[in-house]
Amino acid sequence: MSHFPDLTPFVMVSGMSLFLLVLTNRFATLTARVREYLASGKVYGETHIIYRIEILRATICLAATSVILALVSVATAPFSETLGAVLVYVSTCLAIASTVAFMLDIAPAAEVTKSLLRTSRDKD
Repeated sequence: MSHFPDLTPFVMVSGMSLFLLVLTNRFATLTARVREYLASGKVYGETHIIYRIEILRATICLAATSVILALVSVATAPFSETLGAVLVYVSTCLAIASTVAFMLDIAPAAEVTKSLLRTSRDKD
């Protein structure tokens, strides 16, 4: 197993923390939209919204776990360099999985937005 520079986990924590900020903002927007729909009494694409909530929840969990493992790798590195390296690898894999899950949320969201724009254009 190759040696990671001491800076790698810190860069991972910083990058994934920013990614978590993006994800939580998307989740807050989605939550606000659901509340708005419920208040109006109209819910369109309920299945789509539930799917997006589940995907974003999984994405946030993966990203948060990635950050936690990167921090644990920093804490364990002085005692076991091998364990620290393994934790960084696992953290990186979780970051990749989180990014893939994020793309699974973005693609359908873009399609729904395009559909809404087309419907709006057709009404005019």
